[in-house]
Amino acid sequence: MQEYEDEGISLGQIFKVIFRRWKLLLFITGIIFVFGLLGSQLIYNRLKTNYTTTVVYNVDGINNGTYSDGSAFNYRDLVKLENLEKVKADGENGKYSSIDVKTLVEKEKISVERKVEQDETKTVNTIVFTITAQAKYFKNSDQAKDFLYDVMLQPVVKTINIEKEANRKANLDSFNQSPYFANQISYLKNQLSYINSTYDRLISQFGDNQTVLTKKLSEYKQELNSWFEKNPFSVLDNELTAKKYVKNFSSIEQELIIRKESLTKQISDNQNIIDSLYAQMKKLNNDQDFNLKDIQSTDVFTPYTSQLASLTISNAQMSNELTDINKQLDENGGNPDDIVAFTNKLNTYYNKLDQATDEVKDISVKVVSEDSTMDYTGKSIDAKGGLSLIISILLFLVGGFVVAAIVNLILDRKYLKEDPALVTTNNQVVGNKPADKEEVETKEE
Repeated sequence: MQEYEDEGISLGQIFKVIFRRWKLLLFITGIIFVFGLLGSQLIYNRLKTNYTTTVVYNVDGINNGTYSDGSAFNYRDLVKLENLEKVKADGENGKYSSIDVKTLVEKEKISVERKVEQDETKTVNTIVFTITAQAKYFKNSDQAKDFLYDVMLQPVVKTINIEKEANRKANLDSFNQSPYFANQISYLKNQLSYINSTYDRLISQFGDNQTVLTKKLSEYKQELNSWFEKNPFSVLDNELTAKKYVKNFSSIEQELIIRKESLTKQISDNQNIIDSLYAQMKKLNNDQDFNLKDIQSTDVFTPYTSQLASLTISNAQMSNELTDINKQLDENGGNPDDIVAFTNKLNTYYNKLDQATDEVKDISVKVVSEDSTMDYTGKSIDAKGGLSLIISILLFLVGGFVVAAIVNLILDRKYLKEDPALVTTNNQVVGNKPADKEEVETKEE
């Protein structure tokens, strides 16, 4: 008598059943692979992926939190709705029109951070700004790259616009509005100082080695100041002091008269106080006349002598001004021909400074535009999160095959039992299982 032992299902037997319907196997694997790959790359990744990039600013003041005009720079403002809407609106041909910047901000799906990085020697610090935004708000990575670049470029754009839009002619505007020659001369002096300080600032920030337009910065400055050394403001000051010209006599004649009356009264009032002080000092001196020089060092007279000195100086200054006003009133502001000639001299200075102001503006804009830059360190954006293409291919190829194999095993599970290779007897197969022992023994007999 022989005993029979059931054998288990081997791996090879399983694969025979799996590949029995090989076309179905390939079909299911392909369907799951294609749809899984597309879904992971086009849908899942857009929901889970963040685009990020870093920049380094080469702009004076930005890294320290200020613009060139002294206004504050807060890097967090870059991802505020106002800035994002501006970038969206400025996009050429509406290339950013599909970006929902409002939702991007409200759901906090865009952010920026500032970090200080050191080089290998730990001696040089670099300030790096990193911006991150969720991928699903963009059509594709190219749109995201351009948009994030333009967002981070705004401090550079503003720095250049500050130079372009700066009011450099405030003193010249005041010159044109002033009714007084003396004030006009002061405004011209202030404008020359402003231009010189602008050149000094540019040289300090950007150096003096490069040629801008046609010359170095210091050469522009030297050329301007050479003209004013040959034509000093003292020429205008001295003539005006001597002649007491009035720019528009008819318009300020009444003002001069009122000022004359005011000065006359102030001088008279001061003189009354001076006389009263002398009378009090005489009483302190036992009603004896005195010499001011002899008593000015005496403590008891010190408060009086101090007031006397102040009032005397004030009266002297007002008397000089009164003399000038009387001269202007007597001469109706000066000889008309002389006034015209003096006005022409002033205009020569004005025109020189006006031209120099336009020149320093062009130079400033050019220097700042060329030297204020942003290093787009990655030159592209990084996609972080989601599934990589390789992982997606492997995942859904293997996953598709496993699902297809399970389907085939379910459909053809009966063949696992009926396969002759699975269940055998000594010399024969009885149905789906070994023949009964007794039946076999009987046949052997």
